[in-house]
Amino acid sequence: MPDVDKFSGFDPPDENWSKLPNELIEAFPLIETESELKIILYVLRHTWGFQEFDQLKRITLDEFRNGRKKRDGTRFDSGTGLSKNAIKDGIRRAIEHGFLIQEPDGRDAARSSHTYQLRVSNSDPVKVCPSGGQSLTPCVSNSDPRSEKETKKETKKERGSSSSFSGKRRTLEQTYAHCIEH
Repeated sequence: MPDVDKFSGFDPPDENWSKLPNELIEAFPLIETESELKIILYVLRHTWGFQEFDQLKRITLDEFRNGRKKRDGTRFDSGTGLSKNAIKDGIRRAIEHGFLIQEPDGRDAARSSHTYQLRVSNSDPVKVCPSGGQSLTPCVSNSDPRSEKETKKETKKERGSSSSFSGKRRTLEQTYAHCIEH
């Protein structure tokens, strides 16, 4: 790990670097604390920095503080260096200000475990193609929301009156094609 007493300088940006969105720099006035900024940058590094634009990333409080762990137990980095309370406050503020999305992990009901992702505006799909990557467009349903009772009633009708109902799930390709059509 690098010496944290004094920064030795940046490596040339040939490889091993993350892009910083201009929107983040323009939104600096919204960021109220150092902990909020460190949390946003840490999630940015471990999602977009690994070209994982559409995935939620599980990051524990220990990892925010001390660095993400590799499979062999060593650390990728030094983390944020923030206290546990500062990490929680930074996460809360980043969510309130619209920078992050936090979802429950669901791994352990007895422990608070979450996944994180940078919030992408709904009006602009994520486009990543500089090095042969893919263009990611969110799929938004145009259907009206139904109650559970209405859904069950309609499903029973479909099963009873339609012999063509197969009960099969859509493949990923079919879902993507459906999103493009609508």
